[in-house]
Amino acid sequence: MRYLLLLTLCAIPQAYAQDALPVPARADFVKRDCVPAMTRQLGNDAAAATFAHAACECSYRLLSDRQTMTREQFDAAGTVCRAEFEQDNAAFVRKYAE
Repeated sequence: MRYLLLLTLCAIPQAYAQDALPVPARADFVKRDCVPAMTRQLGNDAAAATFAHAACECSYRLLSDRQTMTREQFDAAGTVCRAEFEQDNAAFVRKYAE
């Protein structure tokens, strides 16, 4: 449950600062921005790092077809990922934590 709350609260910091931002490359979005933000909140143990990577990868896949993203779009991606995680958390992690 803690992971779900943090998935909602953790965001790429720049997404809050502007109306629309370019969607960064996968490595920048997942590894540079999202995973570090989530692991700061969750801790840096293996389970938290695996979950953070899966959640960030899920969000990126939902946003990657766009040139730009808004806060609303970023939040919507998190909502979809959260629902997928709630449906089957083990399958979610297997799918996105590659």
